[in-house]
Amino acid sequence: MRSRSTAGLLAGGLLFVVLLVLGTAAPAGAHAALQSSDPADGSVLDEAPSEVTFTFNEGVRVSLGGLRVVNQDNERVDTGEVSSEGDSATVGLEPDLPDGVYTAAFRIISADGHPVRGGIVFQVGETTGASAITLDDVLGNSDQGWEVLAAILRAIAYLGAFLAAGGAVFLMLAHDGGPGRDRLVLWITVGAALASAALLLTLPVQAALATGLGPDAIFESGVLGDVLGDGVGLATALTIFGLVDLVIALRLLQGSAQRAVVLVAAAVATGAFALTGHTRTSDPTWLIVLTDAAHGIAGAVWFGGLVLLFLTLRRRAADEDPVAAASVLDRFSGLATAAVVVAGIAGSVLAWSEVRALTALDSTYGALLVAKLALLVPIGLVACWNHWTLLPRVEAQSEDGAGDRVGALRLVRRAVRIEGFGLVAVLLVTAVLVNVTPARTAAGIDSIFSETTEIGEYDLNLVVDPDRAGENEVHLYFFEEDGAPLVDDPFESVTLRLAPPGGELGTIEREPTFILPGHYTLAGNELSIPGQWNIEAEVREGEFGLSTAEFSVRVNP
Repeated sequence: MRSRSTAGLLAGGLLFVVLLVLGTAAPAGAHAALQSSDPADGSVLDEAPSEVTFTFNEGVRVSLGGLRVVNQDNERVDTGEVSSEGDSATVGLEPDLPDGVYTAAFRIISADGHPVRGGIVFQVGETTGASAITLDDVLGNSDQGWEVLAAILRAIAYLGAFLAAGGAVFLMLAHDGGPGRDRLVLWITVGAALASAALLLTLPVQAALATGLGPDAIFESGVLGDVLGDGVGLATALTIFGLVDLVIALRLLQGSAQRAVVLVAAAVATGAFALTGHTRTSDPTWLIVLTDAAHGIAGAVWFGGLVLLFLTLRRRAADEDPVAAASVLDRFSGLATAAVVVAGIAGSVLAWSEVRALTALDSTYGALLVAKLALLVPIGLVACWNHWTLLPRVEAQSEDGAGDRVGALRLVRRAVRIEGFGLVAVLLVTAVLVNVTPARTAAGIDSIFSETTEIGEYDLNLVVDPDRAGENEVHLYFFEEDGAPLVDDPFESVTLRLAPPGGELGTIEREPTFILPGHYTLAGNELSIPGQWNIEAEVREGEFGLSTAEFSVRVNP
């Protein structure tokens, strides 16, 4: 009976995540974003290409069956010869493809370890009345079920690992070793077992998402290596290793040795989550990974400690031992306060890393982040009330006033229950959040700028890399009207004029450096202010041949 409320908390939390995922999941929530393709999406070609290349905003890996090209009858026309290097992936095509409409689809694993799917359509020749095959026809439409299952398994992994690691820290630093300790160790063991099982079960689910061939694709050659890449394997191994170690230490070790092993193992188990996911693609990576690890450890101390504190207060109330309960509460209060402060600071840094600009909040990631913050605000208020109001009330009671102390402790239990339910909701929102395209990616903040327009008798492709305030490289690529590169450079001069946002500062004029015929570049910190810039390119060809082209470039923070 004493554990019924906590068990209900966890069970209710799992139901919550099912409903949340069903409402937000979309097939293969993207992380790597498609930047360009060759041929381009929607292009009409005179001749069939020999291959299709996809270029993304970050490094990618291609697993079994990852790239496919089909004709309008859904017949594969690719050779199956797939290669990936850095941020691009390429598949060869059969020679002499007939005129028609073709769909090129991809399933790749992005640098944050998550599977991504998508595709393009291109046409060869002047085909009329033909329609493209949909991505679901090429890749299948069963991804949403695997996405839901993956999110549920992540939720179980978070809840179990945070309960086990945070609960273990509570036993070492707040609990007095009195009655009920064995039962608390059992809760920790169950949490560790659930988290470990969920992490292992996630691997075949990820294989299904990466290949479209079902969970048994994990046994195909090379697939397991792809799934375990980009930190996933290391994070999984370290989390399970840490959970097993802390359980063994709690059951077999004693004294200072037990405390040292448990605290280190708890930090490893929860900090390892930072080794995969969005943090791997954020800049500066080392800072964001360390911050994410601190955020996870602090969150575990807060959540796992709250669950075990609630169980301890229930037990001590039943044993009519309010003095000992107040002592445990006092020690945990200081521990929880430190955890809340660390979690708040680290969470703010991570939010900045994944959003970068307020405009990026207008995305699924932004909406979930706002929902998470909306949950944390009342939880924080309850925690403050518990620490600054209820705890002093408990401490103010004398031993002769045990009845009043029991009443105060009863209020504390209610506050702890509210905090616990709130943190379960936060963890479950997080389980969905980590598989949603970061706001900065959805808003194009971490993507380079690339746009092509006409300039006189030529086409000009302007590229700004990395398109963030500060140091940038501005590239100008000139092409003939038919898309052919320039063999001889026809320009007497090339000038760039960069107008900052707001119009209050003067226009910056620069002459880019000649690299190759048709390629000029400007490297420097001219684009040092975030906002909407106007960039004008001017080329002079002969005595009277003067042409200009304008670009509106949003420079990201």
